[in-house]
Amino acid sequence: MNVTNLKENYQNLLSFMAEKGYKESTINCYRHQIQWILDHAESREWISYRDIYLEYASYGYSFHWLRGKRALLGTLERFDLFGEYPDGKHHFPFFPKNAYDLLIPEFKKLADYYTDTESARGLQTSTFNSRANAASRFFCFLQEKSCSSLADATEDMVQSFFCPDTAGSQKGHDYIHRVRTVLNVCLPMEPLHIRRVLNFLPGNALYDYITEERPLLDDPHVFLTTDKPYRPLKVAYQVSKHIFRAAGIRQEAGSRKGLHLFRHHLATEMLGKEIPLPVISRALGHTSPCSLTPYLHADFIHLKECALCISRFPVSEEVFRV
Repeated sequence: MNVTNLKENYQNLLSFMAEKGYKESTINCYRHQIQWILDHAESREWISYRDIYLEYASYGYSFHWLRGKRALLGTLERFDLFGEYPDGKHHFPFFPKNAYDLLIPEFKKLADYYTDTESARGLQTSTFNSRANAASRFFCFLQEKSCSSLADATEDMVQSFFCPDTAGSQKGHDYIHRVRTVLNVCLPMEPLHIRRVLNFLPGNALYDYITEERPLLDDPHVFLTTDKPYRPLKVAYQVSKHIFRAAGIRQEAGSRKGLHLFRHHLATEMLGKEIPLPVISRALGHTSPCSLTPYLHADFIHLKECALCISRFPVSEEVFRV
């Protein structure tokens, strides 16, 4: 970085851009940026244009805003150091195109811990770099939402990153898996907050539990204790009560709160969508279709179809009075 050279020659750059038909707004962006650099060069400890960029990054600007700033500073660097003028087609990105360099120290610690851990155990560099880059983009997004740590992350924030409203911007299963892997490796750093964020990630929670968390044991029960000796988990009802209480549902006296309600809901939904009874029975693990009888009373759509018209029967008007 040569501030003296920039000061003496930047007008040549602006004149070149005007001759090549650059928009006045674009030229003004370069003019203001150069003037800002010249005004603050003596009071800052900048050695390179990267240092200027890192100062901007420390202010918490958005990833997209910083991407534009990176392109602008890259062009100035090429002009200042090598005398190269922009051609309107190529940017000169002097900084790696990943979000890691935009992270605040709190999130950088997590990314560094992951890469150090995976490197120490001999994982292929390209593999853990791909995962670290995905996680860095996730952390950077949380920063843009004013999070200073994972403790500030909410479920809405996490979901909006992986499943944004913009069509075609949803993150795929592989991307989610990479972020989840990084967070799992970093669990020793912040176990409480990381577990909470892991619960916010989209995906099939039951499948993830069976494939990643459930002890490898030849036992027909799905849920097992986490401590040895592994045993079937027998507190499912208590867990469901806590879930219903936290959600504020089914708190009336006498309301059922067991996990059986989920089976009941599945059965009634499938009945309402006219799924054949044998298919529903197999899905629920019934040995006989007759086991569906208790669920039929909740199939209001088809029950209405069974209603009889009473117009042909003489009924006095008093019967309908309330």
